[in-house]
Amino acid sequence: MAKTASSLKSGLRRAAFGTLTALTHADPSGQAERQLHRTLIGRLRAKPKRLQSLAWHAEQREDLVLALRAWQALAANRSRGKDIPATKVFGKLAALETRMRRQVGFFSPGDALRFDDVPQVALTSDRFAGQPAPGARTLRMERAALTQFWNDVAKMPEADQARLRKAYSALAAHRNRARRQHIALSALQPILSLWPEYQTAYPLFYKAVLQSVLDMLDTPEGQSADGPEEAVVAADGESLLNAWWDFYEVRQDRLIETTRGQIWRLSLRCAADLQKRGLMNDAEQVMLPAFDFWEDNAAALTVLAQAAESRGDWRRAADHWQLYASIMNPVSTKSGTIRADNAEERARKVGFARRSLRDVRAELALDCHAQGKRREFRELAARIVESLPDQRLLKYHPTHLKVAQLYVQDALHEDGAFVPVRPERPGRLRRVVLCLDILKVSDVHTHSRVIFTMCRNMLRHDPDLHMHIVITNERFVVTTPIVSPSFNPLRDTEIEERAKAALGDLYGSRFHLDIHYESGLEGVVESCKHLLDLRPDLILYGGGHRGLFSNESRLVRHALFDLVPTAFFYIQANNEVDSRFDMIIARGPHAIEGDPGEAAIRVQPYPTIVDEALAEAQKAVDPAKATSKTIVSAITGVRMDVRLSEMSRAEKDGFFSILDRVPGTVWHFVGCKDVAAVKRANKELAQRVRAGQIKLHTVMPLEEFTSLVGNAALFLHLPGFTGGSGGAAVARRGAVPILTFSHSDVSGRQPPETVFETDNIAGFADMAVTLLTDRNRWAEIAERQIAHTEWIRETSVEGFHDCLSEAAQLGLRRVTARPASQDEPPSLRVVEGSRS
Repeated sequence: MAKTASSLKSGLRRAAFGTLTALTHADPSGQAERQLHRTLIGRLRAKPKRLQSLAWHAEQREDLVLALRAWQALAANRSRGKDIPATKVFGKLAALETRMRRQVGFFSPGDALRFDDVPQVALTSDRFAGQPAPGARTLRMERAALTQFWNDVAKMPEADQARLRKAYSALAAHRNRARRQHIALSALQPILSLWPEYQTAYPLFYKAVLQSVLDMLDTPEGQSADGPEEAVVAADGESLLNAWWDFYEVRQDRLIETTRGQIWRLSLRCAADLQKRGLMNDAEQVMLPAFDFWEDNAAALTVLAQAAESRGDWRRAADHWQLYASIMNPVSTKSGTIRADNAEERARKVGFARRSLRDVRAELALDCHAQGKRREFRELAARIVESLPDQRLLKYHPTHLKVAQLYVQDALHEDGAFVPVRPERPGRLRRVVLCLDILKVSDVHTHSRVIFTMCRNMLRHDPDLHMHIVITNERFVVTTPIVSPSFNPLRDTEIEERAKAALGDLYGSRFHLDIHYESGLEGVVESCKHLLDLRPDLILYGGGHRGLFSNESRLVRHALFDLVPTAFFYIQANNEVDSRFDMIIARGPHAIEGDPGEAAIRVQPYPTIVDEALAEAQKAVDPAKATSKTIVSAITGVRMDVRLSEMSRAEKDGFFSILDRVPGTVWHFVGCKDVAAVKRANKELAQRVRAGQIKLHTVMPLEEFTSLVGNAALFLHLPGFTGGSGGAAVARRGAVPILTFSHSDVSGRQPPETVFETDNIAGFADMAVTLLTDRNRWAEIAERQIAHTEWIRETSVEGFHDCLSEAAQLGLRRVTARPASQDEPPSLRVVEGSRS
C-alpha cells in the first residue's frame, strides 16, 4: 500500500513538472507558470512534508523559482510543520536566493539585483564553469522572483527576519570555511544593505574579502615573474579591498567595539599570513587601511616595519620600530596611578622592537654614509653602539661592525691619519704590534703567560725586533658585562708587573705595553691613531671574536685593515676568522672556522715554551705514576658544567668505559661552577660519583691543582674543551701523558699519536686503557711528549718569525696596491705622503 502511494506521488510530481514544461512553450510570458506555482503550493500548503518534497524536486530540475516559493510557503506556515526545523527552511531560502541572484547577475548583468551601498562582488567566469546558461525567459522569471522575495521579506515578522539574517550568516561562514568566499560575499550583500545594524555580517564579509585576496595571490595572475616576494594583490582583490574600506568608513559608527575588534584581528591575521609567505608588500597593503581606523594600532606597527624593511625603506622602518617600542614600553609610577598590564610580556616586546630598531638604524646609517650624509650617519652610529647591551653584538653583527668601522675610518680621515703605514726598512721585520681587546689576568687563565712568553722568545730570537702589546679595551665601547675580576680593565698594575716579570730587561727597551681606557667610538679612534703612530710593520691580532672570553680587537682590525699588514693567531681553538687578514697562523691542524677569504694559511706551533718550564718537563719520566690510576680533566669558566651536563649517550659509554675496564681508577673533573647542578643533569655521572669513581671539583688553588695533576696517571682533554691549555701545560711539565682531540688548543702541542678526531671516542678510550695498564707504553708516550715539546721549543720561534715576516710582506703589497677610495670626498681621501 505504501509503495503504491509513493508511486502515485511520483506520478503526480512528474505530471506537474510535465505540465510546467508544456506551459513554458505555450506561454512565454510565464504568467500561466506562476499561476500553476501558486496552485501547487496552495494545494500542498497544509502538507509540509509534501511541500518540502516539491521544493527538492524543483531544485533538482533547476526550477529555482518554484523551489524558492515552496520554501517561502514552508517558512510562512512553519507552525503546521514543526517536524521541519526552522534552520533548514531559512537556510534553504538563503542558499537558493543567493544562487539565483548570482546566476541572474552573471548571465544577465542588466537585470542584476544590486545593493549599491555595499561592496560589489566580481562574478568571474571561472566560478560558473560547467554551468549551462539559463534561457532568457528563465532569467526574467528569476529576476521577478527575487524582487517578489525581498518584498515578502519586508513583510515578515521580525522574528522571521532575524532567522533569515542568521541563515545568511551561517551560509557565509560555511562557504568561508570551504574557501568559496565568492558565495559568502554574495550572501552577505543583502544583509549589510537591509540590516546595517546586524553586527555578525561585517567580520564575515571582511573575512571573505581577505580570503579572496589570498586566493588571488595564489593564482599565476597574482604572482610576479620575479617570485612570490614581489607579488602584489591582483587588481580585483585590490578593488574589493578598497571598496570594503570605503564601505567601512561609512558604516564604522554603527559598529560595536566587539565587531571592530574582530575586523582588526582579521587584518592582523591576514597580514601575518602574508608575512609568512614572504609577501611583505601585500601584508602592508592589507594593514595600512586598517591601521588608519584604530587608535590602539600598535600590533600593526611590526607588520608595517617589516614591510618597510623588505623594500629597504630603513627610515620608515626605524620610525615604526621606535614608535612600537615606545608604545609597548611598560610604565609604572611611584604612586601606582599608572601601572602597565602584562609588564613582563610588554618588556619582551620592547626588547624585540629595540633589537629590530638597532638593525634598521644600522642599515639606514650605511645608506646615509653612501649618500654623504655624514652628520646623520654619525648620530646613528653613536646611537647604535650606545644601545648595544653586549660587546659581542658589535663583533658578531656584520652591519653593526661595518657602521662602527666607517665611523672610525671617517674620524681618521678627518684627522689626516688614514694613511697606509710605510715600513722604515722594507723586507725586514722591525716593529710588530700585538693588538688585543683585553688581556685576562688570573691564576686560572693562561692568556697573559702565553702572550708574554711569545714576545720574550721572539725578542730573544731577533735582536733587532721591537714588540708592542696594545690593549684597546674595545669591548667597553658598549656597556658590556664584566664576567669576572680577570676582565677588569683597571688591573693595569697587575698586568704591568706580570709583563716585567716575564720580559725582564726587555721591558721598556724593546718591549712596550700600552693600555687604553678611552670609552665610546672616539676611544677606538684614539686607539687606532696610537697604533698608526707606532708605525708597525705588522699588527698581530690574537684570540678571535667569538664568545664572551674573546681577546680580539675586531673593530680596530677592520678599521685599520686598509692601512697595515695584518695577521692572526689563535688564543682559543674555537675562535672564528674572517677575510680581513693577510695571514692566519694556526698552531695545529684543527679546522679553521669562519671564512678566511684570500688570507694565507700557515700551520705553525707558537713560541710559548719558556726555558724554565722546559727544564721542569725534562725531569725523569716516572712510570710509577701510572699505578696511581688517577685521571684528571680540567677547564674553567662554566665550560666544565656545560660539557658534563650535555654528554651524549655515545660519550658516556665511551669515556666511562675507561673506569669499568680499569677497576680502581678515579677520574677528577676540575673547574665545575655548580657541582650539584651537574649531578642533577647527568644521572649516570652522579651514580659514579656516589660509587667513588668520579670526583667533581670547583676551581682549585694552583699549588693543590699542580700536585694533583703532577702525580696523576693521565690528563684527558675531552671534546668541547677548546681552551684549557694551561691545565695541560701543568701535566706536560709533570711528564704526565695527555690525550686530546684535534679541535682543541692542546692538540697543537701534542705528538700525533695522542690526538684523536672527535668521532673517535672509542680509540681515545682504548688508548687511555692501554696507558693505564701498560707501563712501557705509558713511559713511551711521556717521553714522546718531552721530545715533541723540545722540538717545538727549537723550531717554533724561527718558524713563527718567518710567518710574521711573510705576512708583513704580503700585507705591504696589498696596502701599497690599494688606490685612494674614490667614493670619499676629496677632503677625506688618502693623500700619499701627507703623513710623516
